[in-house]
Amino acid sequence: MPEILTSLLMLAYAGMGGVAILAFAPTIKDLWIEKSGVNSTTYLVWLTNAVIGSLYALFIVGDFVMLLISSFYALCCCIVLSLNWRFNRRNRVITLSVEPEPLTITNESLV
Repeated sequence: MPEILTSLLMLAYAGMGGVAILAFAPTIKDLWIEKSGVNSTTYLVWLTNAVIGSLYALFIVGDFVMLLISSFYALCCCIVLSLNWRFNRRNRVITLSVEPEPLTITNESLV
């Protein structure tokens, strides 16, 4: 492959990596202000993919740019998962394990 095409492809890969990382921003912002939750399973799969991609870039390909982008993906997934955990913990509905006693109103209690 000609060197100019290789350089353009590297630039495109890095650029799209940056765009993908910026795509995490709305989700992170929503979770930060506790607007909504996210599907943790999806982000766990993406985190696993990003970690494997980072290891692949480090040990197989030896590409620093790929390693950097995959590592940022993993970091963004960790941020989303931790904020989602915080969101879910704060918005958890606590149910009573003991039923309250029924209220009884008598004529004496009204005086």
